[in-house]
Order: sequence, then structure tokens, then C-alpha cells
Amino acid sequence: MLFPVFKLRSRLQPDDTYRTIPPFAGQRIASARKQGFTFLVVRAACLYRERST
Repeated sequence: MLFPVFKLRSRLQPDDTYRTIPPFAGQRIASARKQGFTFLVVRAACLYRERST
């Protein structure tokens, strides 16, 4: 996979590590910066929910 994907805690595989959204977003930003991307503004939403249906 080219980039990590956020997973809800209930969707993790046994070898996955749970991270909340802000640290996950920080990791993505740091990775993109290492690849040469620059950012003026970064916004990470913190509202993720699972539906029971």
C-alpha cells in the first residue's frame, strides 16, 4: 500500500496498532514532507463512527 489507512479500533487485525486520528494524521504529514510535499495548512477531522447496520 502506498500510504497507511486509518482503521477503527474494532476493525484492527491482530498485528495492527491502534492510533487516534491526530497522531495518525501527524504520521501522514511527516511521511509526505519526507517525500517533498509542503503544506501551508493542515486540518484533520476527529469524528469517525461505526454504524451498527
